[in-house]
Amino acid sequence: MRDPLTEALRARTRWVIVVPAIAVINVVLFVCMTVDSTGGSHSEAMLA
Repeated sequence: MRDPLTEALRARTRWVIVVPAIAVINVVLFVCMTVDSTGGSHSEAMLA
């Protein structure tokens, strides 16, 4: 038997979308920056 608070929270938050989406975006950006051939050596790009 669940308490009413847990039931109310589960009813309001069915799918958690934002946190996994942010995590995926962070991983993709990290991989892109790691694979990037410039390596951050262009100071103009870093200042932009």
